[in-house]
Amino acid sequence: MSAEEHSKPIRLARAVLMAAVDNNWPKAQRAFERLADECDEEGLGEAVLAWCSTVVAHVCGGTWDGKPIRVVPMTIETGALGGDLPPEKQWAMDLIQARCAAGPDEFRRLLEVHNAIEDGFERGRWASALVEICAHTIRSVPSGIAQLGRPS
Repeated sequence: MSAEEHSKPIRLARAVLMAAVDNNWPKAQRAFERLADECDEEGLGEAVLAWCSTVVAHVCGGTWDGKPIRVVPMTIETGALGGDLPPEKQWAMDLIQARCAAGPDEFRRLLEVHNAIEDGFERGRWASALVEICAHTIRSVPSGIAQLGRPS
């Protein structure tokens, strides 16, 4: 593990996501509150990047080679692709897509959209939507699904 992986924001981000994947929302909330209370804006950005990178690595089979991939929202129960999402979940999907596109500009722009939300409760709700989507994806979507049909 690198020193970056031992940083407080990354450790707390990992705790949030692992608890969410396990559907232990009280534990996820406690770790999320610590992340919000103990880390500055840069640390929160590191956490958001870590959540997005983790879900991208999952859909790529454990590692991501940095090549752009496209993600589409899917209703897990029906398998339907696309569709309208509430604004906070659309932001989360757009953020994950920006990470998958391997271009930092759109990712940074979307982080700025989040940071511009003045109401702390609402800003937390949007970040929670990202955690929820990441956890649900890891629980419900087979690892490596993004590699299906790609030449090796």
